Amino acid sequence: MTAAAMIVLLALVQQSSAAGAQKPLSGQPCDGGALVGTWQIVESDGKPFASDGETVYKHVTPTHFFILSVDASGVASYGHGGPYTVSAGAYTESITQGFAPTFGALRGLKGQFQCRIEGDRWHIVGSVPGVAGEGHIDETWLLVKDGKQ
Repeated sequence: MTAAAMIVLLALVQQSSAAGAQKPLSGQPCDGGALVGTWQIVESDGKPFASDGETVYKHVTPTHFFILSVDASGVASYGHGGPYTVSAGAYTESITQGFAPTFGALRGLKGQFQCRIEGDRWHIVGSVPGVAGEGHIDETWLLVKDGKQ
């Protein structure tokens, strides 16, 4: 095998290994209209969201999002949000407002995600650079219907 052929083969192996590292998301690429509503987190990193009585909602308007965490009695413990953009399955959040201890660390950060919708589930995978652990996020949100979840 020639040196050139060996280089091409190694490049293909590395490319297929990298592609296999992140499973493609199922569903349709997100568009802004499909995101408008109230969502509740149901999975994080492919596992059911462990709540200890906490519920985390993401409220999405045509231009902004806001994440709100409430305990079993309905008292909010943290929240943050700001404008977002979505195009062809690419979703970007800009964190510009919020409260509680988490907001100080998040203010000014941008999350960049792949975004897919399948039925009443919204799946995002990406990161928020500047957050501990490289800010990797893999979340599934369920659309809240009729105010119940």
